[in-house]
Order: sequence, then C-alpha cells, then structure tokens
Amino acid sequence: MTRAIELLAEELDLDPTYIARAYRISRAAFAADHQRRFRQVSSDAYVRIASANRFAETCVAATAMRLAGRPGDSAVLQDIQQAMTTTPEPLLGAVGALPEDVRHPLVRDAVHILLAAGLPPLRMIGSTVMSDGFQVVPSLPELPGWVFVGPDPDAETRTGFAGGLRGCARVLRWAGWFIAPEDDTGVIGALHPDHVRREATTR
Repeated sequence: MTRAIELLAEELDLDPTYIARAYRISRAAFAADHQRRFRQVSSDAYVRIASANRFAETCVAATAMRLAGRPGDSAVLQDIQQAMTTTPEPLLGAVGALPEDVRHPLVRDAVHILLAAGLPPLRMIGSTVMSDGFQVVPSLPELPGWVFVGPDPDAETRTGFAGGLRGCARVLRWAGWFIAPEDDTGVIGALHPDHVRREATTR
C-alpha cells in the first residue's frame, strides 16, 4: 500500500502524508458502506464495485485534496469521475473541436471529460470563432482510438490539478485515457479508455 500511496501522491502532486490520512478515512467509510448497503456481497466483490471507474481512488484523492487545503481540485476530481460514468450531452455549435470534428465519438468523449474539469473550450458558430480554448482533433484511421488535444491559450496562467500546459493530460489520464509523451506546446496524444482496455486484454 505504501507504493500505491507514493504513486497517487506523485500523480496529484501532493505530500504522501495527505494520501495516507485520506486512505485511512476512506477505508473506514467504505467498510461502513459495505456493511450498510452491500452486506450480501463478499469483500472482494465489494472492492471491485467500489473501484470501478476509479471511484474509490477518487474518494481518497478528493479527501486528500481537501486535507491539503485544495477544495477546488477536490471538486474537479469528483466532477471528472462523475463524467466518466455519464453520456455526453449534445452541445450547441462546435465546442472543444472544429465543426467537422465535434460529432466524432472519441472527440465527443474527450470534450465531455475536459468540460467536466472546468477547462475552457474552443467555441465556434459556423466558421466564426466565438472564444479560444482547448481543441480536440481526431487521429487518422491508421491510429484507431487516438485523439490529439491542444490546451487553451491561457493554460499556463491557470493553477491547480487541471492547470498549466499539462492540465489536459492530467485530466484525461485521471479519466483512464493513455497519454502519449508531451512536447513543449502541451499538445498531447490520448488513447480512449475502451481502446486501452482492449489492448490490455489482447496482450
């Protein structure tokens, strides 16, 4: 468990002591939840239920953020986790992508997660740019499952978990996307979670 705490602390850029405290708090809460709502299932089955879509991990992480005095980042992590389990709603105009890309299913999923994290998207009506922001672009057919994401112009001035040029990468990674190495522009390649799981099961 110590190594898991260290890895989570690195991912969240937090002191590991906050993660350890949050883990103890969350463990007690999950034990009570198991007895109250899932008494009929085994401990192993309950762990699988609670771990789906990073739910348990998000509870620990969000608690740790609050302990560290970062309630805004705590809320962002919870919003990302909730977006992982909901279907993207249709958006008016082109949001987070060019008009010809916005209906692409992988683009739509990436935009859904990034919007949940509060990141400002590119907004267009027709060919007119209403406001600049992050932009998601689908890859060529030769790279199934991939999209490319560019940060919004103000990314470097924003702080917190979703801030900076690497904010989009942190958000999508938390949501289960595989992130390709980034360059100095902050543009990343991101592989959809369904394709990540598919590749994992075929190895």
